Amino acid sequence: MLKINLKDLRILSLSLIFIVGTINIALAKKNEIPKMPAYQYPIEEINATNANHWKWMKAFYKNEISQPLFLNETVEQATLRAAHVKPSAKKLAYLDMELITFPHFGMSTFSGHGQGTGKEDPRKFNPVAFDAKEWVKFHKAIGAKMIVFVAKHHDGYTLWPSKLNDYNVRNSPWRDGKGDMIKEIADACKEGGLKLGLYISLWDEHDPRCDRPRKGADKMTPEQRKAYQDYVEQQLMETLIPYGEISELWFDGAGTNGAEDWNRIFEIIHHFQPKSLVAMCGFGVRWCGNESAVGDAVNWNVLPMLPELRTQSWVPYHFGQLISKKLPTVTDNVENLKGQDLFFIPQEGDLALLKKGWHWDGEGEPRSLEILVNTYYASIGSGANLIVSPAPDPTGVFNKQQLDRMVELRQWITNSFSTNLFKDAKITLTGGSANYKASNLFIEGNKKPYITKNQSKSLVLTAEFNGEQTFNNLLIQEYINEGQRISAFKLEAWKNGAWKVVTEGRTVGHKRILPFSEITSDKIRFSVTEARDMPALSYIGLFKALPYREKAKVYTEADYQPALADKPNLKQGLAWSYYEDANNGFLPYQEIFTYLNTTKVKPVATGLDPNPMKVVNSILKTQKRKEHFTLRFEGYFRAPAQAVYTFQAGANNGCRIYVDEKSVIENDASSGLPTGIKIADVPLQAGLHKITVLYYFGTTGQPKLNFVVEWPGNAGGDGFGWNSYQRLLPLLWSEASN
Repeated sequence: MLKINLKDLRILSLSLIFIVGTINIALAKKNEIPKMPAYQYPIEEINATNANHWKWMKAFYKNEISQPLFLNETVEQATLRAAHVKPSAKKLAYLDMELITFPHFGMSTFSGHGQGTGKEDPRKFNPVAFDAKEWVKFHKAIGAKMIVFVAKHHDGYTLWPSKLNDYNVRNSPWRDGKGDMIKEIADACKEGGLKLGLYISLWDEHDPRCDRPRKGADKMTPEQRKAYQDYVEQQLMETLIPYGEISELWFDGAGTNGAEDWNRIFEIIHHFQPKSLVAMCGFGVRWCGNESAVGDAVNWNVLPMLPELRTQSWVPYHFGQLISKKLPTVTDNVENLKGQDLFFIPQEGDLALLKKGWHWDGEGEPRSLEILVNTYYASIGSGANLIVSPAPDPTGVFNKQQLDRMVELRQWITNSFSTNLFKDAKITLTGGSANYKASNLFIEGNKKPYITKNQSKSLVLTAEFNGEQTFNNLLIQEYINEGQRISAFKLEAWKNGAWKVVTEGRTVGHKRILPFSEITSDKIRFSVTEARDMPALSYIGLFKALPYREKAKVYTEADYQPALADKPNLKQGLAWSYYEDANNGFLPYQEIFTYLNTTKVKPVATGLDPNPMKVVNSILKTQKRKEHFTLRFEGYFRAPAQAVYTFQAGANNGCRIYVDEKSVIENDASSGLPTGIKIADVPLQAGLHKITVLYYFGTTGQPKLNFVVEWPGNAGGDGFGWNSYQRLLPLLWSEASN
C-alpha cells in the first residue's frame, strides 16, 4: 500500500495547483494579443554596421542586399554589380501575378459622401449580401491573382473584431456583431487559390491615439508616441496572427508624419509574416508615385539604400521625394550606385476602377475600356504590377458593370496577345549560343533564356515572315531571375528596301509592352543596343492587338483642314512661355488661359524646345516656382501627309490644344495620367498647321504632362510625353528665336 505523508501531499497539491494554473495562464494567453519586446524611443538609426541588431534587417541584408566588393568601387564595377542584383523568390512570384485588386470597403461605403470621417455610427455597417466566396469568383473571373483587402481605411473603422476600441464590426448589426470580414475573405481565398494581402491605415480619424500624428508628429510627447506605437503594434498583431499567410501589407503613409517606429513594425512583420511584402512604406514593393497606375518609362528595379530608407523617414515619400520619384533618376545614373548597398524592389501602380473614386459612389460606373487598356500599358506594360480597386456597394456586392468591364479588359488582353507572329517566322539570332532554340523565346514563362556570350552586350533577333504581316505591339521580357540588364532596344521593319525604326525604348524588366501604329512588313529586326551586362531575354512577341477605341468618323475630302503657306527660317521646336502664380487668386480653370492673354501678365521665362515635359522639368530645377504655374507652347505642326491625326493630351491639372486656332482638346484632368487623357481626331492636309498647347499646373506634387500625335502609316510612337519610346516629334517648328 502506497503511503503518502502530509509533507508529500502538500508538495503534490502545490504542484497540481502550479500545473493547472500554468495551463490556465497559457490558455488565457492564447486568446490575448501577444506582447512584443519593450517599445524603444527614439527610433534607432539602421544601417549596415548595426544591421545585426534587428532580426528583420539581418535577414534582409543576408537575403537581398548586394554590398560593394571593392573599397573604391568604379562605375564599371557598380554597373556590373547592379546587373546581377536578383529579386527574391517572393518578389519574382509577386511580379508574375501582374493583376491584383484593392477593394475599398468599410464605413466609407456607408458614409454617403465618399471617404469616412471617423465620426460615422458603426451601426450603419450592415452588408447584408456580403459573400466572400462571391468576391473570390469575381476576382477569378477578371484574372486577378491576389486580393489586398482594405481592412481599415483612414476613417479608423476596422473590418475585424478589434479589441483596441469599439469602432469596428463588433458593434454593427452585420452577423449580429460576431462577424470577421478578414477571416471570411481569408478562408475564401485559401479555398479559391487566391493570395491575400491587407491594407491597414496607420492613421485613422477615430482613435485619438492614432489621429495625433496627422496634427504633427514633432508636437507629440514621448508618452503620446508610445501610445500611438503601441496601438499600431497591437493592431498589426491582431491582423497578422490569426488569418494564415498574408502575402502583401499595404501602408500608404497618409497622415502618419513619421511618428511610427518602423524598426518595430518591420520586426513584427518579419516575426509573424516573414513571407509578406510591404508595399509603399517598406522594402518590398514601391509605389509608382500617382493614383493613375502610371509606371516609370525608365523602370530600373535596383535601388540603393538611400539615407531616407536607412532611417525610415517615410514622411516625404507621399510627396514624391522618396522611392517613387528618386528611383528613376537615381538608378538610371550608375554613378549614383557606386559604393551603395543595392536591392531589387518592384513597382506597383494603383487605380480606382470607378470613375468617381475609390469607394462606392452610389452609381458604380466603371472607367472605360480605353482608359483601362491605357492603364494596362502604363503599369504592367512598363514592368510594374497593376493593383486596381473595385468598390462593393453597401450590400457588399460588386455590381455587374464593374465585373463586365474588367472581364472585357481581360478578354481584350487575351485576344490581343494570343497570336505571336514570331512563332511562324524564320528566326535568326546573333550574339548568343548558335545551338539555342529560338522557339523557347515564344513560350510564356520560359526558363531557358537566350543569354549573349563572350561579354557581348548587344543582341539581334531577325524575323522573316512568309508574306507580309501587320502588327502594332511589341512585348519583351527579361530573365530577371538573374537580374535586370537591358538599358536600350529598338524594333525595325523592312520598308522600301531599308530598315525603318518602328519603336524603341529603354528598360525591359519583368515585361515591357510598346504599342504603335500598325505596320505591315515581311521582315523585322529587334535589337538590344545597350545593357549593363550580357542581356538575358526570356520572351519576345510581336502582335496585332485589337482596337479598343471607338472608331473615328469617316471623313470626306472637304473635312481636311487646309495647310498654311510654308514659312521661311523656321526653327525646330515650339516657342514656350512660363508664367508663375498663374491662377491669380484661384481663378476658375476656364479663365486661366484667358487671363494670361492680357497685357498685364508677363512671362517669367521664354525659350524654344520640342518637348514640353522637358521644359517643365527644367523649370522645376532652375526656377523658384510657386505652386501654380502655366506654360504656353506655340508654333507649327508640319503634317507629313493628308491624314486623320490623333492628338492625345493629359495633365494632372489642366491642358488645352488648339490646331489652326480651333479648340481640339480641353482637359482638366485632375485624376492624373493616363486616366485623364483625352483624345481628338483631326483631319489635316499635308503641310504647316498652327498649333498651341497650354498647360496649367495648380497642385502640389510632381507635374505630369502628356502630348502624343499619331496618324495612319506613321512609324508609331511619335510624339512626346511620359513614355520614353515616344520619340521627340521632328514635326514641330517655330518662328521664335531662342
